[in-house]
Amino acid sequence: MALIFCPECGNQVSEHALQCGNCSFPIASLKNIQSTNTTGASGLTNHQNKVVQPQKVNNTIVWFLAFAPLIGTFLQGFITGAIYGDDWYYYYDKFWLVTVVLNVILSSIDESKLNALGYDTDELGSNWLVPIYLYRRAKMLGHDQAYFWVWIVLFTLDFFSLL
Repeated sequence: MALIFCPECGNQVSEHALQCGNCSFPIASLKNIQSTNTTGASGLTNHQNKVVQPQKVNNTIVWFLAFAPLIGTFLQGFITGAIYGDDWYYYYDKFWLVTVVLNVILSSIDESKLNALGYDTDELGSNWLVPIYLYRRAKMLGHDQAYFWVWIVLFTLDFFSLL
């Protein structure tokens, strides 16, 4: 008896199961779809292609990424204050790159974690274009757009210096 991953929750279930015991996803209907298309573009079966089954995604990093404009603003102020002391306000804008670097690092980490879980991240585009990355990530994983909108709102507030 082989185990497969549930596409809904990532839980391992028997290939003979009617539904996932964790989330009740109809595994039997998935088997019917796979049996009609068992060969890929190369003519090899999925087993021969060694397709990695996607697993459940931990969204901790992506939520840090969603709040990166706010976190970056605090880091920017902290670094400026540590270097310039009481005159930090005059030099605050010199460290705008801190927020950009934070966004790129977090999105790169998230993308590598998705790759490790078996997701094809080529369709997400460049991860340094954070709003596009977040939008496409949510769409690819079937999530709501909450982390995308949080990032947009915080970036807008930061851009207009309202944070």
